[in-house]
Amino acid sequence: MQLSADFRVDRTDALRYRVYYSNEQLLFRLSASYRKRGESWEIGSMGPDHTCMLTNPMQDHRKLSYQLICDEILSIIGDNPSLKLETLPVYTPDGMCAIGNEIFHRLFWAYQPCIIGFYFCKPIIQIDGTWLYGKYKETLLMAVSQDGNNNIFPIAFALVEGETAEGWSFFLRNLQLHVAPQPNLCLISDRHPSIISAYNNIDND
Repeated sequence: MQLSADFRVDRTDALRYRVYYSNEQLLFRLSASYRKRGESWEIGSMGPDHTCMLTNPMQDHRKLSYQLICDEILSIIGDNPSLKLETLPVYTPDGMCAIGNEIFHRLFWAYQPCIIGFYFCKPIIQIDGTWLYGKYKETLLMAVSQDGNNNIFPIAFALVEGETAEGWSFFLRNLQLHVAPQPNLCLISDRHPSIISAYNNIDND
């Protein structure tokens, strides 16, 4: 993984671990077994020599985890401490960022695969909110749809100060602007007064 090689696990258990390189043109394999005497893992076989390494991990790398992404970002910032916030959106050219007050107030986000996938879902959006537990007491708002197999398909999220008319207005406006601009959509909710107020304000606009 440190060399950006995309490998697959062939067999693994308490005593054996065997992987092979995903590239079909290269039959690279590695086998290791656990030695009880030394209480350590020992490589039994490895080869042939593997030289086709990548400079950076690919975005669709099978072993790409949030921890690795975090480490990569920290290394970028560590190498260049003077890196400014304006530079960071360069790494997500398809993303959208609307910066307001310097103090955190609200946040809306929707992932690109979810935005694209929504166009293949039923014209239904269900919205709801839930409280966060722990140090921060904001409210998480979310919107989901339904695909052709009747599976739940998440499309957008927001962190707001609570289930207020202003919070729901912020969420619904961004939902309409960035995810669901098409007309004739069915919106399902629990008819919370703040949702009704926010919907009426957007509808009047």
